[in-house]
Amino acid sequence: MCLIVGLSGMILASRDIQASAMQMALAMIALLLDVAAANSLNMFLERNSDKKMERTKNRPLPSEKLNPMTALIFGSILGTLSLVILFFYVNNVTFVLGIIALITYVMVYTPLKYKTPYALYIGAVPGAMPVLMGYTAVSNQIDLIGFILFSVLFFWQIPHFLSIAIVRKNEYKAAGIKAFSLYLEEKYISIQMIIFSVFMMISSLLIGYAKIAGNIYLIMSSIIGLWFIFAIIQGVKNKDYKNMGSIVYTRSIVYLPLLIASVSVDILISKYI
Repeated sequence: MCLIVGLSGMILASRDIQASAMQMALAMIALLLDVAAANSLNMFLERNSDKKMERTKNRPLPSEKLNPMTALIFGSILGTLSLVILFFYVNNVTFVLGIIALITYVMVYTPLKYKTPYALYIGAVPGAMPVLMGYTAVSNQIDLIGFILFSVLFFWQIPHFLSIAIVRKNEYKAAGIKAFSLYLEEKYISIQMIIFSVFMMISSLLIGYAKIAGNIYLIMSSIIGLWFIFAIIQGVKNKDYKNMGSIVYTRSIVYLPLLIASVSVDILISKYI
């Protein structure tokens, strides 16, 4: 998913800026390494708490299929390679974003998860970075369009992870993770999900108003945005929060590819028809 949104950022930036295929390929490799490093180091730090959660207990470290030091060294090498490629073969802007993403995810977000539920908002920053890194790899700058793309991914993550927190509430409690579902009633979490989903939809519509895409995209993004929000509203109405969490999680996974497809369809139709 990170590579898909990163590539979409590159493609949108390359509409107005000429970029070499080699530079784009190297940027994608660096993005892959950066994300893989963040995940590897995150799993190293959370290897003990992962043992207490059903969805993570079979990962290589908690299941003791892999030595923790191997994961630490592996993640460190991947992160170093990523930053070297970004610095020497892409550009300084994307290099700085890569550092911010890696440090924020591993050294800030991961430990804060065990101290405060508000770590969710901090984790959304590195989580939204791939699309911006893809965009800056071509544009070499953070402009309004890059900020809009970043905003879509940032706001998308809040309902995505809140839905997991509702479904996996007991697992988070056992692992010591301070999820919102342990402190707030489901109806208040649902309100938060609706608010951020609306922000997500508004950000997605700004892609059209910023002339990145046209009317076809605006129609399609509106439909899938409302489709996403309706699942939350329906769950609140029925007071069936756990089922709602499962539905919203599934729709959140589908939402991003549909949004990217909407932009692609609009661009193709505008170009050839």
